[in-house]
Amino acid sequence: MIDELRDAIQALQGHDNANVQRAFASIADMTRQEPGECAAELSRAVLAERATGALRTPRLLTLLGLTRAPVPECVPICIDQLRALTAADTSLPADAALGAAAIVARTLPRALLPDIGSMQADPQAAQAADHEIARALLPLLSITSQWLRQAPDSAVADMARWLWCDCAVLDLMTLADFAGALVEKSGADDPIVGLMADLVERVSATADQKRYSGQRLQEAGVSAAMAEQLKTAWCSIRVTPAADPVTLGPPPADPEPPPPEPRVDEWLAAFSEGDHDMIELARAAIDELFEEMHPPAALAWWVAVTADALPLWRRRRDIHWALLRLATTVRRHGETTSVVPPSVLRRWLDTPQLLDPSGSQIALDLLARQQPGVVVQRYLHRAVAASSGPAADILMEGMWRALAAAEPSAVLQVASRWIAFDFGESAFLKLLLNVLIERVHAQPALADALASELTPAGGMPADVIDAARELLDNLRGPPPEDILQP
Repeated sequence: MIDELRDAIQALQGHDNANVQRAFASIADMTRQEPGECAAELSRAVLAERATGALRTPRLLTLLGLTRAPVPECVPICIDQLRALTAADTSLPADAALGAAAIVARTLPRALLPDIGSMQADPQAAQAADHEIARALLPLLSITSQWLRQAPDSAVADMARWLWCDCAVLDLMTLADFAGALVEKSGADDPIVGLMADLVERVSATADQKRYSGQRLQEAGVSAAMAEQLKTAWCSIRVTPAADPVTLGPPPADPEPPPPEPRVDEWLAAFSEGDHDMIELARAAIDELFEEMHPPAALAWWVAVTADALPLWRRRRDIHWALLRLATTVRRHGETTSVVPPSVLRRWLDTPQLLDPSGSQIALDLLARQQPGVVVQRYLHRAVAASSGPAADILMEGMWRALAAAEPSAVLQVASRWIAFDFGESAFLKLLLNVLIERVHAQPALADALASELTPAGGMPADVIDAARELLDNLRGPPPEDILQP
């Protein structure tokens, strides 16, 4: 592939427009298949052009950003390109600007986002800040909005989502400040609002950071539904105990995949590579396989793997279809017949704006049935948020049962924090109490074991410990009829 990649880079640097377009598409496809190799070759091309005096092919930065590989050697070049973004005579293409920003955010996000806290506290830090880069943030957010509106399933739009995700992980509040400023100018229907709501829910920021970010976007005039989503994100992180970095190791490896089955492989190949009519024919055939009395053992696994490998313009729709089929199969046959690669589920959950709310619910449910510890350590705040919508207490019951069976202390902490922080009665709290009651009455010694863990040394606030102790005292008694009734 290296020779093909080098030839495509050379064509991209040429002057034949048709060849340039073909080369760009070819390299973009390669960045998905071999991001590391592509990053190495593209960074060499960027550095070689810059060594001659100027970056003549700025869309090399677009392609380099698509790889999501850290390339610190190219960060200074990208910063120089971004400083010129606000100039009236800038020749930097919009997608190249996003590529340059994505490269910086992947390696050195503080070079892109100003440290407003330090600037407010220290006048010298304010003077030393890169004001040209700060002025480029609003144009970058505006360019992102255009891509999200016009080509939401494109590789560039996906790169932009990761760009702002990297920034949100570093400094959610500063990003919310700039996004709010954009929304005040462009209106509440700006696609950046949906991206920011997704990031506020997604990243593991503190409750105060999420509350500030939500309030800043509400001040910008977002819709009532979006404001409620932002409030849910704050509430979810508030009741979620912080993950222990000592125990947060790499997630477990996937189990061995089931052996392939010819008829499954045949239809999945047609679904993956056929034309429109063949894709829909294969989809209908796969639907019929799922509806069989005993679906093929390999079906769920390889449907997920196939959907994950689809081109970007198909992934969102077809991953949603696959998740719906998998959820239906779990309800009918149980998870033993619907094993899905946990690494695929984690990748879907980690990709900004890939899953809609129902897709997130299904992915969390499927992951909790196989790796409940991973959900507790990495996605518990998102599990809480996913359980706050209409009928979520019914849709997410299986997930919370799995979490309570494997990690009952985590479920107890969420319920205790909900009570201690006075979030009131809700279907979600009732669901948590139900699963805890079932576990305690199935394992009478569990209540005492959980009580022994309630110490300030574990990082639990005193009012949460008091709520947990009172809750455990109540759980030791007869099951409350009003809680157990459907």
